[in-house]
Amino acid sequence: MTLKSARCPAIVVLLVGSFAFGQPQTKTETVTKETKRDGTTTTKTVQKSSEVLGRPITINNENIGKVEDLVVDVNTGRVVYGVGSFTTVKDSSGKLYAYPWPAGTYSTTTRTYDLDMDTARLQGAPSFTTTTYPNFTDDEFVTRTYKTYNQTPYWQTGSTVVRTADRPGTTHTWTSRPTTVTRVSEIRGRQIRTPDGVVLGPINEVVLEPGSGRILYAVTTRDGQSVPIPWTALRAKDKDFEITIAADRFKTAPVIETDRWSTITDPYWTTQVYKYYEVEPIHDHDDDD
Repeated sequence: MTLKSARCPAIVVLLVGSFAFGQPQTKTETVTKETKRDGTTTTKTVQKSSEVLGRPITINNENIGKVEDLVVDVNTGRVVYGVGSFTTVKDSSGKLYAYPWPAGTYSTTTRTYDLDMDTARLQGAPSFTTTTYPNFTDDEFVTRTYKTYNQTPYWQTGSTVVRTADRPGTTHTWTSRPTTVTRVSEIRGRQIRTPDGVVLGPINEVVLEPGSGRILYAVTTRDGQSVPIPWTALRAKDKDFEITIAADRFKTAPVIETDRWSTITDPYWTTQVYKYYEVEPIHDHDDDD
């Protein structure tokens, strides 16, 4: 099943460069210009997680490292931390650093992540290695990390609660404290199963809005075609993910045509995909940043 896009007066979709699933390209941004309810506009960029990883981390336009991974709250589909390697920190060879994703800004033009802090503060930042990953939900780790980056955990800021459906008849909150987190690099390769245990295939890619840190889709393959599955249509179960629909229905689920990537940000297309999986479209919510 391939859904056709439709024009919407509230949203204009522009495709910049190519954006097919596979190896990262030089310019692969899909930009959406969306008119909000109050008349103002916001620009959002949708990217594959594999294209965010490896991008430069900067402070005041100085390159200080690169994005190595993303830590995601699997229940809400929110990027909690970025994981970076910092070249400007003394004795940082082989070390990794977790920083709260809201501690900086991801540029949609330069495709860099800019930390809003002084370089000197990084000298005391908590670090770890690929063999000693911390417990990202541990109170001591959370307190020390957020203090280092002069941030308040988003679940303590009193933000407006935004409710989204992750399963028919149930809800979760975008601002709830993360309890189950994992790295994007670990999500890729995990199997997608139906409620009755049928394996549909592995997650090949994770699609997100790097600006807001919201995970939009997991992508698998069916008959050589890329199938985007709304993150809210999945739930973590054991080491894999369970989907909301049965195997027979998945056989005709919407796909992304290689040369039609821009449709993934089209509101009509998005509505139809979410409707197919019987979950609520993300774009129905007010701004939650």
